[in-house]
Amino acid sequence: MHKTDQIEMEMKLREITRVNGPDQQFVESLWQKFEQQEETPMKPNKQRSLFARPVFIILAVAVLLVSALFIGFGPKKVSAFIRDIFSSYDPGLQEVEEAGLVTDLGLLAEPALLPEEELSEETHQIYPVGLSQTIEGNTLTLDWVYVDEGRLALAYTTQELQEGLTIGEPILTFTGYSPKQQNGSIQSMDGETNQTLYTSYQLIQMDAAGEFLNFSVNLPLVHPDDPNQAPVAQFHFDLENVPLYRGFTVYLQQIHQVTLNGISVQLKSVQIAPDFTDVVLCSDPANGGVSLEAIQDATFQFGEGPSTAFSSQNILDGQCNRLRFNLNNSDKATSATFTLNALAATGSSDPLSGPWSFYMDIPTAAIFIAEESAEPPVEATPIASQTESDVTVTLDWVFVDALRAAVGYTITGLPDIPDSMGLLGIIYMNDADGNTIWGSGINSSEINRVEGEPGVIQGTWSTGFTEPVLENEIQLQWVINLDGTDMSNYIAGFPIDPEATPYAPGEYPPFQPEGNVGTFTFDFTADVQPMTVIENTPSVTVNGIQMFVPKALVTPSMTRAMICYEKPTERDWWIRSADLGNLKKQSDMIGGSVVYDTDFTLKPGTEADGVLWVVPDDFQTVEHGRCLILNFLQGQSNPSSPLILTVDELQISPPEIFPEDELAAAREILKAQGIEFDYYTTQGQGGGGGGIDFPVLPEGMTHEEAYWKFIEAMGYKFTGPWNITLIE
Repeated sequence: MHKTDQIEMEMKLREITRVNGPDQQFVESLWQKFEQQEETPMKPNKQRSLFARPVFIILAVAVLLVSALFIGFGPKKVSAFIRDIFSSYDPGLQEVEEAGLVTDLGLLAEPALLPEEELSEETHQIYPVGLSQTIEGNTLTLDWVYVDEGRLALAYTTQELQEGLTIGEPILTFTGYSPKQQNGSIQSMDGETNQTLYTSYQLIQMDAAGEFLNFSVNLPLVHPDDPNQAPVAQFHFDLENVPLYRGFTVYLQQIHQVTLNGISVQLKSVQIAPDFTDVVLCSDPANGGVSLEAIQDATFQFGEGPSTAFSSQNILDGQCNRLRFNLNNSDKATSATFTLNALAATGSSDPLSGPWSFYMDIPTAAIFIAEESAEPPVEATPIASQTESDVTVTLDWVFVDALRAAVGYTITGLPDIPDSMGLLGIIYMNDADGNTIWGSGINSSEINRVEGEPGVIQGTWSTGFTEPVLENEIQLQWVINLDGTDMSNYIAGFPIDPEATPYAPGEYPPFQPEGNVGTFTFDFTADVQPMTVIENTPSVTVNGIQMFVPKALVTPSMTRAMICYEKPTERDWWIRSADLGNLKKQSDMIGGSVVYDTDFTLKPGTEADGVLWVVPDDFQTVEHGRCLILNFLQGQSNPSSPLILTVDELQISPPEIFPEDELAAAREILKAQGIEFDYYTTQGQGGGGGGIDFPVLPEGMTHEEAYWKFIEAMGYKFTGPWNITLIE
């Protein structure tokens, strides 16, 4: 719900008169003054000017009376008075005002700020993008986008731009929907982080466009001194299923048009760079405007700082002028004001005098991204509890993102068995149609005893989705069956005390529960946290082997990455170990799968076939190319945190029988290191086998360490690391 005109008029009078509010006597007196005003009769078929209309007369009288009576009554509350007078609601005018199309009548010497909107109390999240592109040595990353019905914002970060180049105004192209109108834009670059925030004011109605938008973003690489900003090159990003939030969800304002004495001027765009500020101003002489070919006096002011005159102007076309100001926002002001004071008038020696004043909020990351609180989290309210056979299972919390669903739960009522090794039973999750979500190799399950509460168990469990979930919310069913009668159904084990006494031969540790307790079923609906799609990261070459990530899907809880590399030979070269994380913590990969290999029967799918993981066309010409999908239970919840994928080594799956020539070469290599080995094979009725024994080892070396030395000497291992930065 948007703020009604009664609240907006209250703010307008508050701003004009500086009245915090009159008392009841003032309200009644002013009401009497209004009731004494006679409405001028309206003549048919003849439109009067705005200054002769009753609404303007009433407003003018109200302003004068409020100003006069304020002196006598002093500041009190004004809300009751305003709401009594202006109790109607005009959605058409409301939309016009929210679009920044209101006209300043020039009654005040100071600029009139737009009324404050009633913002949605619901916290919305940015849509992470994280895509990077490099063009002729210039690198740009589109960090995130954010769209509501009145604004589209995006953030991008530049790295290693060539000297004399900058990024011009973004160009947005929508698929299947056209915004009603574009009412100005502003972009501001932080010189310390090289991140630029851009906000475009335009009407995008959810009822017409839907809950998700598809659009492309072109970011032109330009010379800053070129007034026309002709692109040298363009970074291009196609975005799909970007959520559109209803209403106006963040407080950002920018006056788009000011009409003074019948002359209208529009603020088209503002660019705030580390070493200059540009303003593009437009006015159409054919539609109540004036030529801007000779602006005589214009200033720009950050916050409450000094006003600075422009240093140059360039006519862009017959209607627009680009003004350059030699100043920056070094004090990190959150607002600014551009004022057009005077310009030459066609056919007159006297200039046209203003001021045409334009107020604007400067977008900052804090407006869109809530800072993490240092306070401890508030204890969550349990979602639901169920009891079977005096055992209670409580679903404490749920979390769902585009790749994974997770739950936290508590079990009470089981006997306290300190020596218990784990929990028996089954846990699974169903979708809204009753189909089981099996995890696609992405599963986790942990349990812990609660200190000071004997018999109480807390656990977490998660499962992965076969395909990314693109909806905003999802209906799921979580089922846990506690059954100790079947040892093959194992939920999770308790952490093992390293100082615990081992069991004697023939003795086995207990598990819980002792029998079949029952099945607990929980249905719930959860919001889905979106994913960031990262594509075409720069390749990394180590030991002559090049690796790159054509695509990665990152959510707050996990990452799935496609990694491609050229194998040293035609054999089965696997990534033996890899981890993902930032400078503080890393997570080992939990599994993977081959999606493409030129030497085997795995051929690439295409995007037209609906394949999620598409092998780049140029990589399909590589002689021994392979692409894997690796899964990590490590994501990114803080967009400012880096994410680095590290591959430690490549390894061949050992053959059933080692070739003699390879064994001979390995013996020579290892002998120089003080290692000797015996290779043996066995054969029996059920088949055969083989192994490696190390009769001679250097002092202190274990058999496991020697085995990996053997694998490397056989040429079955290539050591990295390959460090691939997914998010900087």
